[in-house]
Amino acid sequence: MCQQLPLLRHLIIKKIMQTIKNLEEPASSFDIVICGGGIAGLWLLNVLIAAGFSVLLVEKHAIGGTQTIASQAAI
Repeated sequence: MCQQLPLLRHLIIKKIMQTIKNLEEPASSFDIVICGGGIAGLWLLNVLIAAGFSVLLVEKHAIGGTQTIASQAAI
């Protein structure tokens, strides 16, 4: 499972980037703000966008970065 996490992270980021490119105009307000772009934040972002919410994801470091790597054994 740990070997598949980089691929999973890549696929999630790719899907999010496609969703962002499909937006006609960035929202000036959001229904939900997610703090943290680790695997859980990216998953939640995907679920909420699919449900029709306007979502902003805020990440201090790289998307899918430090906490995702630190928690690989638990996922």
